[in-house]
Amino acid sequence: MGLRNRIAKSYAVRPGYWFAPKRFGWGVVPVTWQGLVATAAFVAAIIACATLSPGP
Repeated sequence: MGLRNRIAKSYAVRPGYWFAPKRFGWGVVPVTWQGLVATAAFVAAIIACATLSPGP
């Protein structure tokens, strides 16, 4: 069994779930392309808010 298959099995979730629980610690990790897009959109929104907010 290859490394890719072992990783895929360790993060296996039910169909329709975009994120899986992390193996160690708190939080979740994206396991589908929809989860990756949602994560990228969140990061882009945070960067946009930080960039477009007026300075002191």
